[in-house]
Amino acid sequence: MKVCKLVTIAGLLIASTLYAADFRLIANPPARSFSSMVADTVHDQMILFGGWSVGMPGGQVFNDVWALDTENETWRLIEPSGSAPAARIDPAAIFNTTGNEMLIFGGRDDYYNYFNDIWSLSLTPGSEAWTQLNPSGTPPSPRLGAKAVVDPVNNRMIIFGGTTSISGFDETWALDLNTYTWSLLDPAGTKPPARQAHCAIYDPNGHRMIIYAGSNWGAPVMNDVWSLDLTYGSEAWQQLFPGGQQPGPRTQHFGIYDQYNNDMVMGFGYDYPGYIIHYDDVWILELTSLTWQRIIPQTTTVDVRRASSAAYDPNEHRVIIFGGNQYNSVYFGDTYELTLDMVGVSNSPKDYIQDNTYITILRNPSKLPCQITLHVPSPAYVSLKVYDAAGRIINTLTQGPKSAGDHHVNWEGLDARGRKVAAGTYYFFLALNGEVIQKKSVILD
Repeated sequence: MKVCKLVTIAGLLIASTLYAADFRLIANPPARSFSSMVADTVHDQMILFGGWSVGMPGGQVFNDVWALDTENETWRLIEPSGSAPAARIDPAAIFNTTGNEMLIFGGRDDYYNYFNDIWSLSLTPGSEAWTQLNPSGTPPSPRLGAKAVVDPVNNRMIIFGGTTSISGFDETWALDLNTYTWSLLDPAGTKPPARQAHCAIYDPNGHRMIIYAGSNWGAPVMNDVWSLDLTYGSEAWQQLFPGGQQPGPRTQHFGIYDQYNNDMVMGFGYDYPGYIIHYDDVWILELTSLTWQRIIPQTTTVDVRRASSAAYDPNEHRVIIFGGNQYNSVYFGDTYELTLDMVGVSNSPKDYIQDNTYITILRNPSKLPCQITLHVPSPAYVSLKVYDAAGRIINTLTQGPKSAGDHHVNWEGLDARGRKVAAGTYYFFLALNGEVIQKKSVILD
């Protein structure tokens, strides 16, 4: 497969995380925007459904299904059995791991018919099938542009917002994935203003949903951040006020959760007055420090766009981004991978803290397993990651709160997918108390 490398960004030190990114073009399905995409982490694939390209000659609204094999980086058209949902744009979607299914809710067709149906796409390879669900309870009213996350603790789909051609919604809904029952939640606290085309992620460390920005009819485009505590029966909204440089107000942007760094990665979209401002930037919201930071400059060579779809690939620590449009007239069928944590490996003291008293490798060069001792002077949130000589993240060896004292970690030489790495030079990065400490090791056969 021919790969077109567009731009590589140098390493940046952000809070306690080393960040850089690499955009790369992959093959693609037909051009469209407002599709829904989820990461099927069971089968290592991305699933793309629906969307539209109405502004193009011969444009249409879609109800087709495509799968991107994340290992081979190739798309294929899936033809599920069963009756398919009506073609639609901008439905809410999740991947339900326990049900091995993609769930889609709502959306709109090209004739401004709004939906409140919910469909299951079973994702067993070779036996994919559509089933329309009929949950008990009163469902949400028809809408498009709502956003959803999975609450894995309580096994439910959480939906916020959405709109019709008249106005937006500020409702929070739950679909119980054990009993398939709808319920309208009444969280404590001040709820966010009504909106659609925002982004939403699930933060497992805080057991909460985070939403960012979006728009509502006749109101300015937003750039606010809200948190919904998902404690069952005690749900509560709270507005957050991140520090750092702030993104511009936007709607129809993408947002995903980066589990390695506990960040929300957000980008693209537009600020619609006059259809003037379309974005090509990408930001992180660091959820531990609650700080914004831009990681892709405005000058990146990816075309500005809105209404792209995106999903996170945890095995390769990257975001897959598909399609989008400009001004409802130029539609994209390109697929990009945004690889996170591409670090520029360096021994310069200006780049990384070189005090290696906090990290010791028992033998260097080392045969596997590589035995590492972390020295934590006081209780702290600690992250230890290993990278190859090209600066690609290989695996996260430990991440979370640590008590004061010595902590021992053994690396068996496996990457994030459990595959054995080759002999060679590897770099360990320890994030501790706002510093990043680098240690190099040569792994022998």
